Amino acid sequence: MTSTHPRRNAQVDFETGRITSLVGELVSVKPVPAGQAVSYGGEYVTDCDTVLGLVGMGYADGIPRSATGASVMIGCDVFTICGRVAMDQVVVDLGPESAVPAGSQVEFWGERMPVATLAEKAGVPEVALTSYVGPRVEAEIVARIETSEDMEALGTRFASELRAGDAVVLTGELGAGKTTFTRGLGAA
Repeated sequence: MTSTHPRRNAQVDFETGRITSLVGELVSVKPVPAGQAVSYGGEYVTDCDTVLGLVGMGYADGIPRSATGASVMIGCDVFTICGRVAMDQVVVDLGPESAVPAGSQVEFWGERMPVATLAEKAGVPEVALTSYVGPRVEAEIVARIETSEDMEALGTRFASELRAGDAVVLTGELGAGKTTFTRGLGAA
């Protein structure tokens, strides 16, 4: 079974609680002629024949409404957000010769696109971007644990955040620390 919802993912640093990456999905790609008005109010008008991509993320997911004109990374290329940032979508101009397919990952910030790039263009502090994602965004907490003692302590710390009915699924290679984590979780 496939989902009809676009992918919206964030990585969160376990120690700082800051969002270190925000990515979405290019849900559709469409060639449009020169002179085509785009997005709410038609404020952006294509100046030549081009290809536009629709990204299934918007201000409800943590993209500032003021991010029009900001850069995003798709594959190895940088593209520009055009038109208004809507609640659940943004439009990206992929250029007239684009072969970028629907389903591609769109990085708003992360490993290859610094959060400062979006913050500067949108006129918002970086901390505003790295402190919030909307409830539709799947957040993955990322931590690097060096010792088995630290892994057990993580389990103990994690236990304090659990509530009745929560489910915890641990996956990983043999020796990754699942049992050690569980030992700390159970002790707490």
